[in-house]
Amino acid sequence: MLFNKKLLLCSYILLLTLCLGCADQSPQQKPQPTKTDVQIEVDPLLAQQVKALCREVTGVQNSTAVVVNKEISVAIEVTGFDRLRLKAIRQQAHQKISNQYQQYTVYLTSDKKLFKSLQDIEKQLTAGDSLSLPQLQQRVAKINKDMRG
Repeated sequence: MLFNKKLLLCSYILLLTLCLGCADQSPQQKPQPTKTDVQIEVDPLLAQQVKALCREVTGVQNSTAVVVNKEISVAIEVTGFDRLRLKAIRQQAHQKISNQYQQYTVYLTSDKKLFKSLQDIEKQLTAGDSLSLPQLQQRVAKINKDMRG
């Protein structure tokens, strides 16, 4: 009797193994991520207009700008005694750009290191250097993040 139970149990396990082994072994279909083409637009003409607008602000000696998608990144250079009014100059320049280009997000800094970084990107764009747009967008996004503090 004990032998019959063991034989029955082994038969059941064997039958179950065969049934599962013969089942459809196709791998599960994973949903394919949809590739969305993110459009990256650079507007050097608008950047030039923004630079000219910044230079109209009293105290701004030089400016550099890059426009990527709907974001304007601007760095201004303020020297001499005008640095005593730096906060007011930044606010005035930011307000002037924001009022003129309301559909854009404006990032503005007077930090010398960020000025140099943004100026390097602007020079690469105007020189037509081979700079991939995703890489450009990533560099500008990092500069914008640094502008916030």
